[in-house]
Amino acid sequence: MTFSIGLGVAQSIFPQNLLEDQNNSLVIRSFAEGFYQGQGLTNRFIDKFIYGGHISDELKQEVESQLKTEENRMGLCFRTGIKFYDLSDSLFKGKHWGISIGLEHQQLITSSFTQDLFHAVFFGNADRIGQDLNMGPTRLSAVQFQSLKFNLVNKKNHCEFGFSVVKGQSNITFNADQFRLSTEANLSEITLVSQASLFQSNTNSTGFFAGNGIGAALNAVYFIPIKSLSGKQKAKSDESETEKVTIGHLKFEIDNFGFINWMSDPSIYQTDSTYSYSGFEIQDLFNQDISNLVDTEVLADSLLPTRQTSPYNTILPAVFSVSFEPTADKNNSISGMAGAWYQIMANARPVVYGGVRYRLNERFSGAIVGLVGGYATINAGLQLTYSGSKIGAVIATNNLIGMVSKNGNGRHLNFGVICKF
Repeated sequence: MTFSIGLGVAQSIFPQNLLEDQNNSLVIRSFAEGFYQGQGLTNRFIDKFIYGGHISDELKQEVESQLKTEENRMGLCFRTGIKFYDLSDSLFKGKHWGISIGLEHQQLITSSFTQDLFHAVFFGNADRIGQDLNMGPTRLSAVQFQSLKFNLVNKKNHCEFGFSVVKGQSNITFNADQFRLSTEANLSEITLVSQASLFQSNTNSTGFFAGNGIGAALNAVYFIPIKSLSGKQKAKSDESETEKVTIGHLKFEIDNFGFINWMSDPSIYQTDSTYSYSGFEIQDLFNQDISNLVDTEVLADSLLPTRQTSPYNTILPAVFSVSFEPTADKNNSISGMAGAWYQIMANARPVVYGGVRYRLNERFSGAIVGLVGGYATINAGLQLTYSGSKIGAVIATNNLIGMVSKNGNGRHLNFGVICKF
């Protein structure tokens, strides 16, 4: 039995090359990944918000000054899984075929929000008299699910494809295209304009084994060899010839492209209304008819819309990625790397990265990259790898700045192991 490194995580920029595993009959991969990150939200603020602590007005103002008017992005994720590969040519009795089975758990919370929403939550509207608080457009998504993956592996064509059966644990999806609070300068009237929807899975059962939804997804990995002409001297003559040498592979991957149908006692709330309140005049407190002072139906529709119970569908936060992985060269300890990925339904921007990998010796290597996109603007990543004859391990981060600085935007850690038999 031998061990090798690998991650196999959608958010990771250090994917394991499937081509390296083809000479092994059984391969087991496992990983764990966690991150939280917010555009303009420093670690000093996030740590106190998540773990508790006094958030001073100075810190709130500092964060607010770094936010954009709209589309401020935030994400929190925990993901772990294990995958078994049978590459022993036992499937279909064909030497080019294998099979993989995987189990995975994922929890993802993401948001896209406005600067005014942050102000309303942490400061209120007392200093915005005579102004509008534009708290929309705002998006919030929180989902937990588990998946059982079945893939076919074609070693000849360097590809893997299959499907997943998905169990939905919990979900909240909130979308507010309009969410505006206006306060008249003379305090005579407050107006709330709301155009929003809230979809929520069963709240009575939210544990790990809760089966509030069922779905399916497609998965695929495909390697395309990149070749280059190389000169070669013939042994018994002065003539030379050229041959094509594989310098690397382009890797295309689709992970969790599918849906979940939430059918176990879900809730749906929708509102599209304008509510204005200008107070009321009381002539005689004891003889006043208070039944018509407030239009309760309009108020309820604006603030507490009627609950509907109906199954609904959500798209999984699938990841589409492409990367270039150079062929290992024993004569060159430095190699380049580059790629991009985009995760849908995650309120994030596409990520583009590039960097270098340095091989210290046969067992130790490291890589450092620069990244643009995601839940921040510019960041750096780092990977450290140990690969011995029987054991291997990797630790990586896509947010090196956040790991070492309180002024960074979030943190990210990734662990991975591969066992080869």
